[in-house]
Amino acid sequence: MFKLKEVYDLLPLSWFQVKQRLENLDKDIISISEYATICAKENIFEETDQTQLIDLLHNLGIVLNFREHPILQSTNILNPHWVTEGIYALLSDDALKVKTKGILTYADLSRILDSNKYPSHRYHCLTGLMGEFELCFPVSHCPAPTFLIPGILPKEQPQNTELQGETLEFQYHYRILPDSILSRFIVLMHEKIHNCTHWRTGVMLEYREGAEVYNIARIKSDPEDKKIFIAVSGRESTRRSFLSMIRDTFTKIHNSFANLEISQWVPVPGYPDADPLDYDELLGLEDMGENTVRVGKLKLKLDLRQLLDGYESIELRRRNQMGGEEMEKSYGREYQDIVDIAKLAVSRPITNKAKAKVTQNTPQNNNFPGAQIGSVAIANEVKDSAQQTASGGIQINNANTAELLQLISSMRQTADQFPEDIRDEIIIDIEDVETEIKKPENQWDKTRLKKSLKGIVATTAAIGVGISGAVDFAHKAIDLGEKVGIQIQLPSGR
Repeated sequence: MFKLKEVYDLLPLSWFQVKQRLENLDKDIISISEYATICAKENIFEETDQTQLIDLLHNLGIVLNFREHPILQSTNILNPHWVTEGIYALLSDDALKVKTKGILTYADLSRILDSNKYPSHRYHCLTGLMGEFELCFPVSHCPAPTFLIPGILPKEQPQNTELQGETLEFQYHYRILPDSILSRFIVLMHEKIHNCTHWRTGVMLEYREGAEVYNIARIKSDPEDKKIFIAVSGRESTRRSFLSMIRDTFTKIHNSFANLEISQWVPVPGYPDADPLDYDELLGLEDMGENTVRVGKLKLKLDLRQLLDGYESIELRRRNQMGGEEMEKSYGREYQDIVDIAKLAVSRPITNKAKAKVTQNTPQNNNFPGAQIGSVAIANEVKDSAQQTASGGIQINNANTAELLQLISSMRQTADQFPEDIRDEIIIDIEDVETEIKKPENQWDKTRLKKSLKGIVATTAAIGVGISGAVDFAHKAIDLGEKVGIQIQLPSGR
């Protein structure tokens, strides 16, 4: 949030007022021409300025706009609540879970949704957004539009999921395993699903060339142990490349989460029941020039190069290591894109000279207590009383224990409305935070507080757009962190 303040302070007042107008509209969807009219009322006439502003508001989640998307470009400008409430109604419908087993049709949309708020001519918009958010995929060979929602598939694993012969195996271990990871993976890989075999926590995939199936893979998550297991069978010459394709898809999904704690593991060759080996540890040993890896419990010495070559070529490993630092900076680049938009905005003259004279230190009544206007303080909506001191530390103003406990109570009430599997994990972290807050401030365990708050935000990021109230809940967790002097990053937008 401290980073985002830099963005907000760069913005001209007119941009902030357009944002307010959009938030106060009684419409869920407006056209581009209506948006241009709103901009014109605030003296923003240039099309480039209007485009930069809508991009910024989209990146911040204030509105949704997909004008570059081949399917969603006709949706114009959307109220995010219209999207989240509609999708949540679909994902929580019992008939879709039990009777149709995740299959969604337009008839279901008509049955579930309020026809006044979600008219039939907007159905394609809602299903298109669900596809964009990797919540569903279209089912081919159906006479009417039909979609599969992996997140509400039956939990039971089908019978025909055994693999024949040798397998190439890989594992992901998580501190928190978001349910959405596997369901999003199924959406992204749906064109390779083998014999329509999928369930809520797993899927069978195939790699084929022409009519011949070369490889079959089983991808399965274990929510209890917080692990995902990958096994690839079939032709040895293409097993590694198929696994690489699968891992690339998981990497894309993992990178969309903020602060997702994850590790990679591989089995000990010839010892499937032994503890797996830390894949990143193996890569680190190779980078240090080691040639072997020792497994003391099994009295084994393994050829490190040969072991790693079974998963990736040496060229690819070196390329990935070179790109690792760049990947860690990805959030920074996305944030910098938003900063660049803001800087571009203030690099142009502000048409409304009277409003331009208002300085950042002049208090104005802007519907936010104590809001400061000049460059614009949108940050006052998500920022409360925590502030940076001149010494670089954090000073807590007006964040007394009663206020903090009230915020925690509000978060608990919101969490109680989440699905059980999500709620339980979040409540544990909320209780840890509450335990610390009830202590005298000088006895707070900041490490524990930060870990719990990061866990809350990471889990909420995993919920994504599909759960009503998730975005507001994440903001409360970040706000709480600022009040106690702990900076928690917002999840980066996809």
